[in-house]
Amino acid sequence: MTIESPGTFWKDYELIDSGNFEKLERFGSYIMARPEPKALWDKSLSDGEWNRLIHTRFKTGAGFGKAGKEDSGTWERRKKMDDQWYIRYNGAQEGLNFSLRLGLTSFKHVGVFPEQSSNWEYIYKQTKALVEKGGVSEKTYKEYVEKYNQFLGMERTGVADSFEPGYYYRIHNVWFSQYYATANTSSNQVEPKTKNNDDTQLWQVVKNNDATVILINKATQTAAYISSDATDQMVRLGKPYDWTLEERTLDGKTGICIIDGKGGNSWYVNADVWGYILMKPFWGASTWTFEKTEEVVTGLDQVLTNGQAGDTKLYDLGGRQITTPAHGVYINDRGEKHVK
Repeated sequence: MTIESPGTFWKDYELIDSGNFEKLERFGSYIMARPEPKALWDKSLSDGEWNRLIHTRFKTGAGFGKAGKEDSGTWERRKKMDDQWYIRYNGAQEGLNFSLRLGLTSFKHVGVFPEQSSNWEYIYKQTKALVEKGGVSEKTYKEYVEKYNQFLGMERTGVADSFEPGYYYRIHNVWFSQYYATANTSSNQVEPKTKNNDDTQLWQVVKNNDATVILINKATQTAAYISSDATDQMVRLGKPYDWTLEERTLDGKTGICIIDGKGGNSWYVNADVWGYILMKPFWGASTWTFEKTEEVVTGLDQVLTNGQAGDTKLYDLGGRQITTPAHGVYINDRGEKHVK
């Protein structure tokens, strides 16, 4: 059996041990245990040594063993650690070094596949050789630019992939569990309110190709947005905004953070202080759950209003953003219907 393993020169990563369908790894300062189906052999270290070393261990959930959900589960913390952290890759070749931002996900991954480091080394070596030969031709350069642009246009995966686009969701705060994100139809603010049965608490999640989402309220048929990415901005309704959904554990409670365009702030609620939802830098009450309802999104519900002039995003009648429309009916983010 051939086992791909990073070189010992990578000081921020270490495969400490493996066996009994698990692997013990160090990423920077943090050590974690997670499933590894190919580790058929026995561990070298005892269970006690594993437990002494680890900061966290991934525990498989109800989806384990089910097609498409095999890796779902949760992280059990044993020692204090950050939700996100950085490590460095200092390669075997001079000049090959970069930073990687890691984080714990609900599907056991942390944001990097260490076994791919041999490919990084190969790509760097080959491109460096091209440069030393005098660079590349304009034709080759344009071909690579075209391929890169194709890559940028590819659909990205994210938290929103677990949502069904044809249904509305309630956005429920994890910390203050009595509160739901609610549209104030008079002020066009998003406010924390106890659960009700009207459309003000129903949200459509429209996924973009880059894995960001637009959140559209059913009652107002407008999207949640902020006027800037500064801290303390009030979440309002009125025009499309691209939010990033990311699972995090804050102050011991795990949920989904609804993050601004720069990645510095997330939806936050504290109804005793503020009567509206605002942006804060990942405080405890910044985690939410998306609760699927039985309310189905209809074709007319896809309309986004108050789009800025020049917007060109198109959506199909299921709420999915379309970059290359085929024949059919589409809605742009100004609420205009297009027939192709």
